Amino acid sequence: MQRKTKLGMALGVTLVAGTLLASGVVLAGGSCKGGGPGRGPDPLERFDTNGDGKLTTEELRDFRTERLHKFDKNGDGHLGLDEFEGAWLAGMETRMVRRFQHFDRDGSGEVTEEEYLRPVTRMMRHLDRDGDGTVTREELRKMHRYHGGPRRGHH
Repeated sequence: MQRKTKLGMALGVTLVAGTLLASGVVLAGGSCKGGGPGRGPDPLERFDTNGDGKLTTEELRDFRTERLHKFDKNGDGHLGLDEFEGAWLAGMETRMVRRFQHFDRDGSGEVTEEEYLRPVTRMMRHLDRDGDGTVTREELRKMHRYHGGPRRGHH
């Protein structure tokens, strides 16, 4: 399969998955059925209101309409920025909690400075290919190319 075809297929799958998640995440509020530690929301369980194991446009639209009305505080049928902010934050709550749990390695309910800085240490270890404690532009370019980024000086 040609690289363009593979990229196109990957983009298509990503867009479909993103659309399903965005359908609920942005206006979801609260936790998602089927979720759990380390797992994302299960769009099928969350939005399949008639329980037939399939998602329809109508089910997704009904869910979002319900959420729009929940966050439309002034009742005008629209979400202003302040109302949308509430919907967005509610929808991102599950993701935020998962990220917090990722940082809180010892499960203490608090993120220590060491836990918070741990990803920086891992990233530097990964990017600093020659082990000199610094990351150069060339090391970044090599890493970018290794992960499929632009070639020959394109940024």
